[in-house]
Amino acid sequence: MKASVDAATETLRKALTGEDLEAIRNATSALQQEVQRVGAAAYQQQDEAADEDATEALQPELEADAGGRKQSPDEEVVDGEFTEE
Repeated sequence: MKASVDAATETLRKALTGEDLEAIRNATSALQQEVQRVGAAAYQQQDEAADEDATEALQPELEADAGGRKQSPDEEVVDGEFTEE
């Protein structure tokens, strides 16, 4: 990607040394498109990293108890008796 942005920048610099307005517009447009691609790629990487972080946060480490139920290691279990009156 860096090479394509560098190439587009160099093309624009060359176009700016001349007086051909259409060439300057075309080179400017090409550079804008390359910068948009870089931005989109960076945004996508950031979005994927955020998705991974969210997935990890939603899946706490759980341990199975004797009854097969899952409970957090931080959860306190209190045994007690229940009687109906």
